[in-house]
Amino acid sequence: MSLVSANSVTDKYERKGVLGQGTFGVVHDAIRRSDGLRVAIKRTKPMEAAKGINFTALREVNYLQELHCPFIVGLLDVFLTGDSLHIVIEYCPFDLKDVIYDKSIFMSTSHIKSYVKMILQGVEVCHKNHILHRDVKPANVLVGTTGELKLADFGYARSYSSPREMTREVVTLAYRCPELLFESVYYGAGVDVWAVGCMFAELILRHPLFPGASALDQLAKIFNVLGTPSEAAWPNARLLPAFVQFEPREPLKLQNIFGGNIGTEAVDLIQKMLSINPQRRITASEALAHPFFSCNPKPTPIADLPKPKKSA
Repeated sequence: MSLVSANSVTDKYERKGVLGQGTFGVVHDAIRRSDGLRVAIKRTKPMEAAKGINFTALREVNYLQELHCPFIVGLLDVFLTGDSLHIVIEYCPFDLKDVIYDKSIFMSTSHIKSYVKMILQGVEVCHKNHILHRDVKPANVLVGTTGELKLADFGYARSYSSPREMTREVVTLAYRCPELLFESVYYGAGVDVWAVGCMFAELILRHPLFPGASALDQLAKIFNVLGTPSEAAWPNARLLPAFVQFEPREPLKLQNIFGGNIGTEAVDLIQKMLSINPQRRITASEALAHPFFSCNPKPTPIADLPKPKKSA
């Protein structure tokens, strides 16, 4: 990463429209002048002199430099101008949220297999590099120009290799696992796997499986579907900082929730990904080896996956 003038960024890239904006700053559509490649430039908000560069942006750059995978968004360039960081990444016209909520798209089992497999492959690479993403959700899974899903937005990511205290203020509520909802500060790769399991269900249902409005409501939504955990099913859960005892509930049959839209292998995999006890939750590598991905129908080839009507 080099310190350059704003003009240097303009010399190398021609900015077009705005693709999105948020608390981090603005994402611009742009063209690389040297070869006409379409890219996205994430420009952070101007730095405050007393605070310096935003650590979230630096973390994202650091992790994207480490991770090289077709299913993780590629980092192409980084510029530090006088007051902002410019992160140049692959251009992706859509995100998975666009796909899920485009009602013109028929979501077949083959499509779902392909989508879930790509997400898990991206998450697996993160975990093999001892990185937790900590905000896996449809809006952070981009759709590349050739159809690949690409895990993006590593602002909440964190390196881990052994148990250590970490913030519990991570993962968007609908994809947040029970241990985080009970405010555990010691957690591992299971937080990402739970989120993928929630997305798996959302691809089938075309709406979130656990649409909670608060941490307690989120736990209630989870336990209403998966049942309240016993001491035997999740030992020592009551020792977590914000543990609350819920009225006992028996688990529902997921097959009834999903109807005839998905087979028994899919239901089995979702149940393993959504294990309330994080110690019993399947890993990303184990999930990729699950029979769901090898049984018929086979995953749809990436090039044949449907595209949403929304156009960037």
